Amino acid sequence: MNRGDEEEEMDTAEASASDSDSDDVLDEERQKELWTRVKELRKQVEENSMYYDGHISLIATLRELFELEEARKAREKMSEVYPLTPGVRQGCVLAPSLFNACMDWVLDKVVDQSDCGASVGNTKITDLVFADDAVIFAESLEVLVMALEALLEEAKPLGLEVSWLKTKVQVFGDLLDEAVQSVHACGEDIEILESFTYLGSAVHNDGGSRQEVLRRIGIAHGVMDSLSGSIWRCRYLCRRTKIRIFKSLVIPVLLYGCETWTLNSDLKRRINAFELWLDWIRDEQKVCTTDEERQYVVGLFKRAVQDYTGVQVWVEYVMFMLGGGDMEATRQVGDGALTAAGTHVAEGVLVWQVVLLVEKQVYSGLQRPGAVLSEQETVNLEKQLHRIQSLYRRQMRVPLMNCDPDALQEEASEYFEEDIEAHMKEDIKKAHQRLKDKIPFEEELLKSQNETDKLAAYRRYIAATKESDNPAAVQSLYERAVLDLCLVPDLWEDYVTFVIHQFPGLDYVVLPVCERSQRNCPWSSVLCELHITALQMFAVEGEEKATAAKIKTSLEKGLACGLQVGGDATRMWMAYLIFLRRQIKWDQPHQEQLNSFREAAHQAITMTDKYFGDEGDVESRIPRFWSRIEAEFVLNCERAREIWNDIIMKKNNNFKKSDMWLEFINIERSFGSEKHCRKLFRRALERVWDGVEAIGLSYLHFEQETGDLESMEEFNKRYRDRMVIVNKKRGEDAAKFEAEGTPDIEKSRATRQKQRNSKQGNKIVPVKEYNKNGTSQSSSSESVMTQNAPKKIAPPPGFRDTAAMRDGNTEVKPAGAEGRGGVEPPPGFTGEAPQASKGSKRPAEEPVEAQAKKMKVEKQYGVLTKDSPLDEMCTLFISNLDFKTSEKDVIEFFKSCGEIVDFRLVKNYKCLSKGFGYLVFKEHESAVKGLDMDRSPLNGRPVFVSPYDPENHTHKFKYSTNLEKDKLFVSGLPLSMSENDIKKAFEPLGEIKTIRLVTFRNGHSKGLCYIDYYDAETAAKVQQAMHETEIGDNTISVLISNPSMKNKNEITAPKEHALGAGNRPKKADRGRGGGMFSLVPRALMQQPAEVPESASPQKAVKKMSNDDFRSMLMK
Repeated sequence: MNRGDEEEEMDTAEASASDSDSDDVLDEERQKELWTRVKELRKQVEENSMYYDGHISLIATLRELFELEEARKAREKMSEVYPLTPGVRQGCVLAPSLFNACMDWVLDKVVDQSDCGASVGNTKITDLVFADDAVIFAESLEVLVMALEALLEEAKPLGLEVSWLKTKVQVFGDLLDEAVQSVHACGEDIEILESFTYLGSAVHNDGGSRQEVLRRIGIAHGVMDSLSGSIWRCRYLCRRTKIRIFKSLVIPVLLYGCETWTLNSDLKRRINAFELWLDWIRDEQKVCTTDEERQYVVGLFKRAVQDYTGVQVWVEYVMFMLGGGDMEATRQVGDGALTAAGTHVAEGVLVWQVVLLVEKQVYSGLQRPGAVLSEQETVNLEKQLHRIQSLYRRQMRVPLMNCDPDALQEEASEYFEEDIEAHMKEDIKKAHQRLKDKIPFEEELLKSQNETDKLAAYRRYIAATKESDNPAAVQSLYERAVLDLCLVPDLWEDYVTFVIHQFPGLDYVVLPVCERSQRNCPWSSVLCELHITALQMFAVEGEEKATAAKIKTSLEKGLACGLQVGGDATRMWMAYLIFLRRQIKWDQPHQEQLNSFREAAHQAITMTDKYFGDEGDVESRIPRFWSRIEAEFVLNCERAREIWNDIIMKKNNNFKKSDMWLEFINIERSFGSEKHCRKLFRRALERVWDGVEAIGLSYLHFEQETGDLESMEEFNKRYRDRMVIVNKKRGEDAAKFEAEGTPDIEKSRATRQKQRNSKQGNKIVPVKEYNKNGTSQSSSSESVMTQNAPKKIAPPPGFRDTAAMRDGNTEVKPAGAEGRGGVEPPPGFTGEAPQASKGSKRPAEEPVEAQAKKMKVEKQYGVLTKDSPLDEMCTLFISNLDFKTSEKDVIEFFKSCGEIVDFRLVKNYKCLSKGFGYLVFKEHESAVKGLDMDRSPLNGRPVFVSPYDPENHTHKFKYSTNLEKDKLFVSGLPLSMSENDIKKAFEPLGEIKTIRLVTFRNGHSKGLCYIDYYDAETAAKVQQAMHETEIGDNTISVLISNPSMKNKNEITAPKEHALGAGNRPKKADRGRGGGMFSLVPRALMQQPAEVPESASPQKAVKKMSNDDFRSMLMK
């Protein structure tokens, strides 16, 4: 009864079910009194804990509501009058909510007694109620048993009984062993199920939706089959009617309960295409009897092959066309199949076999053994033979799996008078070699376990194919990739970009790919933008309206897919607005096009604000673009001002951003008036807190160029007063930050950087005054600093004012001199803090001035300062530069990688280069490209490029240290050889992938290099051919790269002495300190004679006595 106003529901039910002619069926006043009694009883039950007696009174009152009452059922016709059975039970005609209210009341008691429920996020779900079916949630088996017992006890007083036969338990997770089949509760064994159907939806114990999705797909298939004969194949129903029936009958069955599904991309593909093309086409082929039906099937085939490139679809398409008897149409389809799927490495051989089979059948039909052929028949036979030969020549140049080269050569030789030509054999060899290069990628695709691995494998496969194969093979590989990964926007983006750049003039290639990409991933703003761009590229003169309609449809398709990020909607709208701007011909009447542009811009702003709020167009790109068009081309500065004042400055606190004000000011200064521009400067100066200096500098330049003495004086006053307020606030913010800040040890690196930036951004900036000519004059901000300085605090006992000592105002005495009777210190004693002579040191700089000078010096010498706002992900560390290399040389060297924001060449304090610096790109992708230029020569030295990593987390050797069978290590090369010379020497023996010449830091060769090949077989062949050969005057050594073996040899081999040191043995222990002279006579310091290898190591050495030493010295 706690589900709303039950009295109102009761009155509605009575009004709909009672007999309209019987005014005395229910007494209105009596009903109100009974409802009041029900509410009072319920309140007493809850407050006074009335249990059995309260329940009896409640049931009796409810029975009185229906006692001696009659009703009719009103459906197609009125039923006979029947008495109402008193009681609260399922099926109550007049008030079904009474039963649900009682069930809800019972379950509230159960929840209070057992504390059942399951947490989902921040919400706790305790139960679900539908009529007499109830679901109880619990996080443990013990709590569930308690809840069932409480349910049994609370239901009995109301006359409700629990059906234990229908009661089931479902366990999610690993709460119970798989061997447990039931749960014992209330004296009954309750069965545990893996899957349970509740309200028409299957709930599986793994928590996923796969079983339910597959079940719904099967049910939808059943609906499709049941309507196959009466609807789908009915010739009297148009296609539009069939589509409406499909949407009203099949789609609801398929998507019933879909709001609770958790879907992956595989399930999405199954749902979106549960009626596959081949199944549809095969069903239509079974009933295809007339030419009209045959053309309908041909249309289905065309739609299928345009939707995706499937080898099986193309094969059946060719065979179906062959059955029609039209050879020209069959050949056209066959050529299309070879173009689209003939380069499919894994399955393309099927297409070649089908097309050749068709042509061979035609050739066999033209041959008539024993008959004399006419001249025309002979020409047709030779023409057909040339067609077969041409197909074989084309197939021999394509790398295909399951196509043996020898078998292909033998099969083709039957259609050539002599043996096949030499160049055809060479084509077979080359194709076989290319197939070997592709097989590792095909195997990697087969081994991929998930979409991430498959996507990575496809990307590597495509990159390798772009380097070694033709565009048709690359497009075929892209088609395979988007067929397997049709819901990956990045893959579609790469594909669309490829076809636009590779086939710029082929609209029949580019536009279908763009349409399919947006159909598969309509939420991608990049794909929508590319589609709109492609439609503009292939616009036909005279069909501007049709092109505009297609572009608008593309935009609507993207916006209608339920975007989650406002930036995507902004990007789509910007692409459409740019198109509308291009349609405006400013040298012709253009009011209609201009109105369309304005309406679209207004609609875009309204839509982004309505659905995304401040998170929509964060940077206000749409209104800024609109305002520039109005000011620059329409010359309507008043409308541009309205856009800035009413739209841009009221969103996302843009009125506090200096860059927004500067853009507004630049538009006004370029296309507006001097009066409005000066007003904008004043407004900006009053509203901006961060970046006031930039506003002031721009204001100063404006007054210098256009103002007079009075306006310059007014600027000085406004700027000085504003900076006093800004500096005061910055000081307060800095003090507050220091007081509330936490130690840096407890913060992450990103948080510390952000706080450091905030501290630097809140610096107190000295106020500069400008004279009437606009030049700066010295003006200190000491008054401002004095006002904001904290009060002086008394020093602790024993504190010595060292600053006063340095100024010479205090006489320094030895510690403890007083109190020892005035004893004079010894001569030469200078005390703990000697007095500094006046003028010996310059006075200490102000803290603000010192900090500003330090930042200026650090930026001048290339130091990456702490307040740098640059993202570390876009920064590269450049080293090993020639000391004569300038910043301009480095920027010119790396500009091909992308837009460069800054390069800081680190210098010493003589302003000379240290040979390294920091290069900052605008985008992270550009920085990744810059890493590929590592060790590229610049001014004769290899440039070392590495990611910016001040803590050296990524400082490690970048090349493999294991055995690499496809890489050769070459030593002993002449020092004058370059990479091109090495390539000329080794290229004839096998195709080289990359060459890395090992050099010193100055760029001079070490005579070593590494050569990468595409496979290990080629590397082994080159190693055998080039090892111990002579190049010039040097004999080179060519080995398989294995740095790990070198490390083992260095460990086991004896250590060599330095060059020129000879084979000196280890010196004897000098004893004591290394710096003491040895007092042993020279005669005794002779080296001991080497023991021959044959000498026994066990021979004892004879000890010498004092007589022996005496006789030795007397010699």
